[in-house]
This record gives sequence, C-alpha cells and structure tokens, in this order.
Amino acid sequence: MILRLCFARAAQIIRAAMEDTNHSTETKPQYVWPWFIAAAVILAVVIAVAAIHAEANRVKQQRQFSIPESVK
Repeated sequence: MILRLCFARAAQIIRAAMEDTNHSTETKPQYVWPWFIAAAVILAVVIAVAAIHAEANRVKQQRQFSIPESVK
C-alpha cells in the first residue's frame, strides 16, 4: 500500500513536470559562467600533467648522472 502511494505520487510529479515544460513559454537563461569553470578545470589538469611530466624528466636525468660507472 505504501509502495502504491509512492508510485502514484511519483507519477503525479512526473506528469506535472511534463505539463509544466510543455506549456512553458519562458526560455531558460543561458549561463556563461559554467563554461569558464569547465575551461579552468581542463586547463588546470593540462598544466598539472605538463608539470608532472617535466618533473619526472628532471628526476630521470638526475638519476642518470648520479649512477656510478661501477654499478652499470
């Protein structure tokens, strides 16, 4: 019985939402700021990957020069 009430209420909400979107003449505002946030996140990831790559190369070069000839 409780499950039936939950499904009935969910169906009412869905129907109301569908009717609301079908009869709405207002357009949603197009926000620009999420694109700036997305661009900043992507740029941060690219910069982090480049920095880690450069640091890994620096450590690799330091290890190559510090290995004694007798160990090779």
